[in-house]
Amino acid sequence: MMNKKLERFDGDVIEFLPKIKLKNMKSAKTILNELTDKMIYETNEELDKELNQTLRYDFDPTSENAQQNILRAYQYLAKSAEFQII
Repeated sequence: MMNKKLERFDGDVIEFLPKIKLKNMKSAKTILNELTDKMIYETNEELDKELNQTLRYDFDPTSENAQQNILRAYQYLAKSAEFQII
């Protein structure tokens, strides 16, 4: 048998902050249009309602938590049945 002394690894916290880069970040509508055009084949009324709840009409793309809200919309689209895998 081999006895090995294990050392505890105390590393720094690693932060992973993904960002979505879009061409047209003027309003919630333009952001959602760009995301749906790139990610899904076709939309329906129910999907549009869900996305509009994720990014409200008064969404400010320059706000501090804007990327988090856009990522939430991206995650919703990625989990939808209409998501295209290319």
